[in-house]
Amino acid sequence: MSNSDNDESPLAPNQELAVTHLANGKTITETADLLGVSRQTIHNWIKDYTFAQQLKDLQREHVDEIAKRYSSAELESFEVRRTILLDETATNSDRLRAAKDISTTAIQYRETLDFQERLQKVEDTVKKQDGIA
Repeated sequence: MSNSDNDESPLAPNQELAVTHLANGKTITETADLLGVSRQTIHNWIKDYTFAQQLKDLQREHVDEIAKRYSSAELESFEVRRTILLDETATNSDRLRAAKDISTTAIQYRETLDFQERLQKVEDTVKKQDGIA
C-alpha cells in the first residue's frame, strides 16, 4: 500500500491485509477465510470510509499500472502494424489491414483523450462549485 509518507496506517493489520486481498481480486468470502474473520466483518470494514478509501486507492494504483503496461504493449503493436504497412513485400490485404488498424486505434486514442479532457473540465467545475479547488 502507499503509506510511504506515513509509516503508521490508520487501519489494523488485518484490515491492511483485507485491502490487499480485495484489491488483488479476492472475493469477500475468500478474504474473510484467509483472515479468519466473518464475511460480515469484511462488509463492515468496506463501509468504513478510511478502509474504503485505501481500497479504492490501491485499486487505482493497480489500474494505473495496467494502463502503463497496456500503453507499452500498444506502442509495440503499433510498430508491428507500421512495419507491415511499410513492407512492400507484404500482401496488399495485410498492408490494408495494418492501415485500417492504425487509423482505428488513432481515432479511439483521440476520442479517449477528448473524453478525459471533458471529464477533467467537469470535475474542475464541480470542485469549484463545492469550494474544493
